[in-house]
Amino acid sequence: MTVEAALEKAPPIDLPERVVARFVAAVNEGRLRDATGCFSRKGCLVTPDSTAVHGRDEIQRILAQLIARGVRIEVELSTELRAGDVALSRQRWRVYSDDADGSPYIQELTASLILQLVEGRWKVVIAAPWS
Repeated sequence: MTVEAALEKAPPIDLPERVVARFVAAVNEGRLRDATGCFSRKGCLVTPDSTAVHGRDEIQRILAQLIARGVRIEVELSTELRAGDVALSRQRWRVYSDDADGSPYIQELTASLILQLVEGRWKVVIAAPWS
């Protein structure tokens, strides 16, 4: 097998910013399972009321609520600091949703995410978009 053929068959190199892109796309497209899968098994999500939710099952419940409300996320700016298999990502998010009365609501957030390389894939370990 040639080197070129081997490279074509190899999975693409995973990068920390790709997990964030996968997460945002999954939420925006209503793919709950994929959004949840971006988190590590013991991951943590900080909710809008500053509650720390731990573990994929609990995170999935929160993500299901966001998806049911039709939340859409745009990442406007992203910076990243890596050290080995851990990365700190700070991002500016614009989050679109409907208010309780159905009127459009936009939030500007500075999201902080801790990512870790787990079995060859980057996963969100801690996501704190509302803090």
